[in-house]
Amino acid sequence: MSTVNSTGDVRIHSDAVGRVPSIGWRLSDLWRAPLTDLPVRDELIRQYVPLSPLMDVMEVGPGSGFPAFRMAREVGTLTLLEVAAGSAAMLRKRFEGTPNVGVVIDDLCREGLGRRHACSADAIIAIDVLMFVPDPATALGNMAKMLRPRATLFMAVPNYEIPDWPTFYRTRAELETHLHAAGFAEWEIYSLRLSPWSQLLYNWLHEAPLGLYRALQTARRKRPPRALTYDETWAIQHGRGMEALKLPIHLYWAAVMILMRLGGDLFRRAECGEEIFRKNLFVVAHRGGSDGGIE
Repeated sequence: MSTVNSTGDVRIHSDAVGRVPSIGWRLSDLWRAPLTDLPVRDELIRQYVPLSPLMDVMEVGPGSGFPAFRMAREVGTLTLLEVAAGSAAMLRKRFEGTPNVGVVIDDLCREGLGRRHACSADAIIAIDVLMFVPDPATALGNMAKMLRPRATLFMAVPNYEIPDWPTFYRTRAELETHLHAAGFAEWEIYSLRLSPWSQLLYNWLHEAPLGLYRALQTARRKRPPRALTYDETWAIQHGRGMEALKLPIHLYWAAVMILMRLGGDLFRRAECGEEIFRKNLFVVAHRGGSDGGIE
């Protein structure tokens, strides 16, 4: 739930997070939405990010634009922050007929980014982004500055030590130090997992077929398996060539998602204690107010 105070600020109440689905689905999404992998990340937004037409939202690391395609229908404005010029050009073309969506090319770790877009967002969504940035303190500081006073950052972070991921936190104190220094006044840190039913279907209907695909690609390229960046996923590498197959692919993903939802909400979250290393984290961080906010 979100409310508007007397100054016009939108305040998202953390006690409502996760209660009201915030992204709707339409039949036309099957052929109009951008080609995507299984839209599990959409479920994070649907479950835990309250949206409203009163809100100005920023998504950091928008990927193919599939979540943005759906969120644009629910919010006042949507800004997509993308670091790669090629991906940004693709997104601009994709959303050129959507007046409330804008694309910004910039680096989340660039000094001054937060001041350039200061106090412009009621919510920032950053799913599977922080582990790729080389300077998490600057990235968090920029996101805090881009939020309006008392606005909220929703951030999913796979917190693992992986060679291609420069950022991870061994202790909760390390993460909290960065959040506090960035200018966040309060936060909740959860561990996140799929429900047993969703995990079972995800393994068999998503990971198994894509695992076969990845094995074939690895054998053909003769390189050891490793974690993929978004630009190396099949949706980007073969997106144009698979556009003709978008309808059956989306039909398959829709069928998988329907089956997964039969078990209730896809994700389960639990309050994180001190042990956060090697966990999938979901962080809800609130920027300080104007009387104690960010300099």
